[in-house]
This record gives sequence, structure tokens and C-alpha cells, in this order.
Amino acid sequence: MGSLLDWLFKRGENGCDAGEKESFAARFHRFKLFLSAHLEAYSEIMTFEERLAQEQPLGMPFLRICTARLTVASMQCVLQLNLLGKGHHRRLEGVFSSLRSGVQDILAQGLTPLEGPLLVSYDALSEEHAAIVSPILVKLRAIRDAFPQYMPRGFVVTGAAWWNYFNDPDMHDEIDRIMLISREDPSSYSEAAATIRERILSSFPLPPELEAAIRDMLDKKHPEWAEPGHMLLVRCLPVRLEHAALVMPEQILRTPLTAEDLLLGIRSSLTMAYRTRSLIYRLKRGIRDRAMPVCISITRIPETHGRGSAHRALEETGEDDLALHVRRGFSVPENWPSQASVEGAFLPPAVQKKVRASVFAALECLADAPVRGNRHEIFWAVSEQGDFYVLGVNALPDPVLTPEKLQKAAALAKGAEVLRGGRCTYPGLVRAKAFPVRNFVDALTFPVGSILVLRRATPRWSFLLDFASGAVCGDGTGNGLFARTARRYGRPCLLRQPEAFARLNTGEPVRLAAGGDESVLWADAALEGQTEREGNPPAALPEEEALFCAPVAPIAGAGWPLEFSGSAPPQWLPDSDIARMARHLAPAVVALTLPDADHVDFRAENCRTFRDILSYCHVHAVKEMFHAGTARKGKEAPAKQLVCDVPKQFWIINLDDGFFGEVRGPVVPLESIACLPMRSFWEGFTDKPWEGPPPLNAKGFLSVLFEATANPSLDPASQSSQYTEKNVFLIARRFCSMRCRFGFHFLSLDCLLGERERERFLVFQFKGGAADLSRRIKRVHFVAELLAQFDFATEITGDILSARLEQSSEEKLLSAVRVLGYLVMHTRQLDMIMDDDRALSARRFQMLEDMLTLASRPPLQL
Repeated sequence: MGSLLDWLFKRGENGCDAGEKESFAARFHRFKLFLSAHLEAYSEIMTFEERLAQEQPLGMPFLRICTARLTVASMQCVLQLNLLGKGHHRRLEGVFSSLRSGVQDILAQGLTPLEGPLLVSYDALSEEHAAIVSPILVKLRAIRDAFPQYMPRGFVVTGAAWWNYFNDPDMHDEIDRIMLISREDPSSYSEAAATIRERILSSFPLPPELEAAIRDMLDKKHPEWAEPGHMLLVRCLPVRLEHAALVMPEQILRTPLTAEDLLLGIRSSLTMAYRTRSLIYRLKRGIRDRAMPVCISITRIPETHGRGSAHRALEETGEDDLALHVRRGFSVPENWPSQASVEGAFLPPAVQKKVRASVFAALECLADAPVRGNRHEIFWAVSEQGDFYVLGVNALPDPVLTPEKLQKAAALAKGAEVLRGGRCTYPGLVRAKAFPVRNFVDALTFPVGSILVLRRATPRWSFLLDFASGAVCGDGTGNGLFARTARRYGRPCLLRQPEAFARLNTGEPVRLAAGGDESVLWADAALEGQTEREGNPPAALPEEEALFCAPVAPIAGAGWPLEFSGSAPPQWLPDSDIARMARHLAPAVVALTLPDADHVDFRAENCRTFRDILSYCHVHAVKEMFHAGTARKGKEAPAKQLVCDVPKQFWIINLDDGFFGEVRGPVVPLESIACLPMRSFWEGFTDKPWEGPPPLNAKGFLSVLFEATANPSLDPASQSSQYTEKNVFLIARRFCSMRCRFGFHFLSLDCLLGERERERFLVFQFKGGAADLSRRIKRVHFVAELLAQFDFATEITGDILSARLEQSSEEKLLSAVRVLGYLVMHTRQLDMIMDDDRALSARRFQMLEDMLTLASRPPLQL
């Protein structure tokens, strides 16, 4: 570019017709489009980097939207560059297409279509449906084979039907749009979830083949469902065992009903996968929505019925050792005997006896089935006439805590006792930090492996047991969904501790020994002050460690226990599908592999990432505009030397409306320049005269002298050196692009004051120098610290500093440009004092004071 500008300054003035002016105006318009797209692309890169650095979980909507915006903005940059260069950069299009395809391949990872029948009758359920039907239902086959009378009438809308329904690109575009509006803010998840569900129900009917199958099932195979006196229990169940902690609300459809009633009920249940708790569960697990299949079970039971769950107690010697929990009982007179009460619900004694005998027989049947060796919990329903039905079966882990271990833990306890008693739903010993959860924001930030503390054991928080090592709740019963989930996941759980929520603070280290009436929670002094967690427990009493730090009882497929390292537990699973996807995307998005612009390998075919493409495009787009400015003929064409009292070593190229009126001759006075950013820059540049180099530092001077003589790239005689370039401004009234050098360092500035806030930006780059590398790096860090005081986003690579200020008010941008003008003037030769802390501190204080004064001035009025 230096030779081009040398040629420019030797040119004379020739005529310039209207056609040439119009052509150049069109090129400048394309250049502004390029700058706008370049700003958008870099904004997305910075957003991606910021989200990767945060602890908050990432969702697929963010990854899809961010990469889509980056792709579109980068494609616009490539397009505008080729139009500016008249097709000279076509090779970049192939590189961009290859990169875009690679990103799409990464985003498609983890999606496996589900195939199989859309509907399966309860009578036909078997292990071959395990990939498309919840394991809660698949296990019913063993009971059905032994006791067919225990099976209710019903069918399952399988995971294959769910895949056919939700694998709709238009639906996912709409979901992404809604999540974008919510900005993935946890406080707005409830509203976003409600909007998504409403939009699915209003705009996306069931696939025709699924609707036809359901109508056929209702009309031909189950005509009795139109009879009154019954109800349909509609449940949305995760297909995969590892997602079983997410329990979604059930629906009740009363008979008689029509096919339209059933279709609407099924669609409503399918949308349960987009409730608030479902969104947060997938975020913390790091799975995409289409990677968590669900099925819908439709079960016909009497309208008047009792319902509950049952499992064997730890000492399994007979029917009396069944733990029977009743969620719903019959309507009974007020004088019904209290001994018929179980957990607050009422069943007649004869019905209770029938339920106990039936549950015991079903559990014995499961013990003889291929799943022998697992403990199980049965979900049941019973009619007033005593007809017994099994609604589902869960596997339970074997407890690892014995009464002897509990007594030993109490004897070894060294911390202060915090709580005692309560109701234990699953026994165990656990040592971790307490984390109270009040709302969905707390749920999203819940650290994996902590002890969950709740005011109430409501179903909405049961999914957090997948990430907790234990739980303490203010209320709750053994028949509640929260208690059942704790048993299924083998989490030590203590209920009915109303003081726990008030007494346990976030991050407080505790030890929980949950086991019957002897349950105790202690403060854990050994964990106080712990700053690093490496997956292994801290040093303490060996016996105590062996008791409290044994692995939490795992459940197959649940991915527990989790091992991690770092200063704090993660808020989401670090080895999840989306976490791996984000790590694979990061190199393609944020990495810069191209060398400097004057390097021989700075070529289109060497671009490997989006950042490479943007860097290549920006360098060549600016060169194309310099070409356009220097190739014009006439008095508007040549670069004009700036005059401010005396001629300055700056040359101005007017792109559009950067001058007040017509400027003749080879020079332009400062008063004739109408460019707001340049005039603001010059105001800061000339505000305070440069005091000259800092007091001589012998070591720093020798470093500069040695580098200047040993580094051939600093030789101005070298035509490849950027230090041969002139100081040039490309200007329009609301745009400025500056390239200049001072001594041995090079600076660039681009500022656009768009009509809309999102079209305003300021980009500054500082690089080079004649000192050794360590001093140059210290200097860019020094400059970055100053700019951070003015809200600049800074990035340092080696001795190169890039600073950005985007989407701000016009007044703030012009103030920042003024500050940069001052900085350009007063950072010269600072590398000589980079190892002198005292001199550097004094210079930092003085410069910051001057910059704050400049920033407080009102904006320049032209």
C-alpha cells in the first residue's frame, strides 16, 4: 500500500466527471455495508467468547442463532469484498463454503432419528420397544405375563411419533426465535416456555399419519372409552433412563370423550417437554431438545379410584415390610377410622389389604423376571371394587447405609449439629456444600454435587436431584414425587425439616447422615476455607472420610458419580453433548490462525476460521478503498495534505461528504473537514502537547536500540515493511478510517456513526514497536488497562492490542475517539520505561487524569 500512496502523492489534478463520482459513491456505500457486516460478525464472535467463559449453561438456541448470524455476516463480508475487488478474491468463497459446511456438521451432532411404530398397545409392549418407550412402561411386560388382570387398558404414543412431530425445521426456527427474544435469561424462562407451548399448540398440528392412527385406536380398538364413569390418565414420560429425573405433570381426560379431545390432550402432553423445568433440565444436562425423546402413555382407569406407589422396605421378609404410599384415596365419611389412613389419604381396610397382596405379588413377579436383582417401586391404582392396576415400574438402587454405619458416623462427627430428626426417604451419608434453591435462577446455577435445600419438596424441583448429592426439605411425604425421585436416584433425602431453609446458607459445608429417626446434619469444619476441589475429598479423619465420601449410589445410565476438577463445581455437566459441541465450534469461530497482513502466508487459501476470513476481508477491503481513492482523477481524487497552522504529515482521502464544500489544491485545512470522528480524534490528538520521550532509562534505551538494528522488518528501506506507509485518513461525514505510524509502532482506527445504535462502532488497533517483545507486550497491557476505564472491550494477542466499543450513543463514541487521539499522541516511546514501575505508575496516573478530563467534555459541534 505504501507504493500506491507514493504514486498518489505525485499525481497531478485532472478532470473528474459525474459518472466517476457516482461510481465512487456506490463503492463507498458497499464499503459501509462491509463495515456494518464486519461489526456484526465480530460482535457475534465476542458474544460467543463471553458465553464460553461464563459458568452459565449453553443451550442449542444460542449456538444455532450465534453461528447463523456469524455465517450470514461473514458471507456478507465476502460478498462485499468481491464486489469492491471486482472478483479478485473469488478463492475466499470456496474457503468460506467449506467452513460453513463444517460448522453445520458440528451442529448436527447428537441427533439420532427414532424409528418404530407410532402407537403401541399395552398388550403389545415388550423389550423391543425400549428405544421408543419409557422403561417405566417396558417393565410392565413381566407383570402382564404373570398377572394379565393387573394391566389396565391403554396405549403409548411412542418416541418415534414424538420425533416425527418435533423434527420440523419451522417449529425449531420458531422456538429459537422465542428463546432469542428471552435472551436465554433464566428470569424470563417461564414466559418463554409458555409462549413456546402456545405457539406449538396453535400452529403445528400432529402429523396426518399419527392423527389417523390415534383416531383408529379410539374408534376401532377402544370404543369403550366413550363410556362415562372412567378417566384417561395422560402422562408424558422420558424415553431414556438417564432423563428420568424430569417428571412432567399428568393430565386427566374424563369419559365420554371424542377423538378431538384425545388429540388435544396428546398434543398438550407433548408440549410438556417445553415447560420451564424441562428447559432448565436440558440446559444443565447439556442436551438438545431433540436429544431428549418422550412418549405419551394413555391409561384408562375408573373415575373413582385410589392411587399410589409401593416398594419393599430394607428388611424384606414378607408383605408387612412393604412401604405403601397412597397419593389419592376414595371419598369417605368424616367418621372413617383413622387406622385406614396412609400418608393422609384414605382407603378401606379391605382395599388396603388387597393392594398390599397385589403389590407383593407383582414385586415377586419382577424378582423372577430378567431384571432380577434390582429393587423396584410400583405405581398402582385401585377401584372401589378392589380392581388393581399397575401403572408403571421403577428400578431402585440398593442403599449403602446400614444402622451400624449411621451410628459410627454420629460417633465420629466433629462439627456442630445443625439439624436432627425429620423424615428420611432414602438413607445415606454425604458430605458437600449446601445450596438453597428459591427460584429457577437458583436452579440453573445449582452447582453439581451440592446438597439441595428446599423450603418445600414440590415436584417442580425433583429434576435437580439428578445433579445433587443429597437433599434437605422443609416439608414433604414419602408418597410425593420428590421423595420417589430421591429413592429412584439413590439420593440421601431428609424431609420435614422446616428450619433447614433458614439455617443453611449458600455454600455452607455440611455433612448429612440420613437414616430414620436418627438423621443428623452437621456443619463441616473440615471443608471451611476450601478453595480448590479436585474430585477427591479433602484431608480429614480417615474413618470419617471413608464413611462420608463414599460414592453416591449410582443408577444405570444416570452418569453419576460425576468427576470434575477446578476451583468450583460446574453448574452443568461439563462432558455433555452441547459442551462438547461448543468446544468443537470454538476453534472455527474464535481462533485466529492467519499471520500478520504483511506476511507471505496472508492468503485466502490459508483462512481456516471465521476470524481468519474477517481479518483477511478487512485488510483487503481497506486496500480496495485506497485503490479507489487513489485511482480517481480530478481535484476530488488525490489525497490532500492536512494543514493545521502548518502542514502535517497526514493525508486525507475524501470518500463522500467529508469536506465542507469543494476543496481545491493539494492541501486541506482542518476547518474544511466535516468528518465528526476525525475532528474528535484530532481534538484529543492536539489537546495537550507531547512532552517528548520519558526520562532516559538505559536498559530500555539499549533494548530499543538493539531491536531496531537487529530486526530487519523495522528497516524503512524494506518495501514490505508497514513502517514505510504514510499517515492516511479515509473520511466521510460520519465515518473515519485511519492508518498511521509513530516511530516503530503502527495504529489503526475505524469509526462509523450509524443512524441506528446497532450500526455504530469504534475499533482501534495498536501494534509493533522497537523494544524487545516483553516490553511491547507490557505496553499493550498498559494501554488496555487505560482503555478498560472507558468501557472498551480489549483483546491482546502477543504485542497486538485490539479495542472495540459497539452499539453506544453517538456522544459516547465521539468522546471515546477523543480519548484515543490523546492516547495515540502520548504512548510514543513508552516501551522504554515498561520495567520501571515507579515511572510507569506516575505516567499512568497522569494519562488517566487527562483522558477522564477529555471524556467529560461535550461532543464537538460542526
